[in-house]
Amino acid sequence: MRKVVIITAAAVTAVALIMSCGKASDADLYSSGKDLESKGEYAKALTNYDVLISAHESSPLRQEALCRAGLLSFIRLHDRERALSYFQRVSREYPEDLTGQGCAGLVEIMQSDSVASPADDLYTIGLAYTNLLQDFDTGTALLQDLVTQYPEHKRAPEALFMSGFIYANSAADTARARVYYKRFLEAYPDHTLALSVEWELEHLGQDINSIPEMQQIDDSTVK
Repeated sequence: MRKVVIITAAAVTAVALIMSCGKASDADLYSSGKDLESKGEYAKALTNYDVLISAHESSPLRQEALCRAGLLSFIRLHDRERALSYFQRVSREYPEDLTGQGCAGLVEIMQSDSVASPADDLYTIGLAYTNLLQDFDTGTALLQDLVTQYPEHKRAPEALFMSGFIYANSAADTARARVYYKRFLEAYPDHTLALSVEWELEHLGQDINSIPEMQQIDDSTVK
């Protein structure tokens, strides 16, 4: 009898949470979902996204909520089947959008015969956050999880390089880019990407059109 009471209480709590979320605006649901993600409350964040998806079908935030729900299900809740369902919905409902095309690519990866390692998953989903949602902090955090947890994996140097590259060229945060690039040179001084990192450090914050080497490339292209 006690078990039944506990289950019922949990069910009532879940229903109450969904009903209260359903009264919120799409922007509030999305913002709250992201905040819950940052706090590690992944199941609650997913509930917010699900309510937004179902209660605000015409919202411009809906496709991002679908994408976030898929990424969250994949990498944090370890529910690949559910993640695949979200990605398929995004690719099907928004086929012309960059997010939809990116999710179609994730569907293809997940349905391929190759078996990805946890490190590969962190790399794929980390870049998905940055490329599809412009969420640089979450994306690079996943890439750093890869570096920390799997330092010997072949993806680790790439993850560290991409962390610096993202902040240098997409987020325009040269201070954070410098930190990641220096970490790269300390950890992987002999890696083939080391020369690229040194070049990036030398030209951090510069307009690409003002760099002599790039001007020479442009001139040779014109000729």
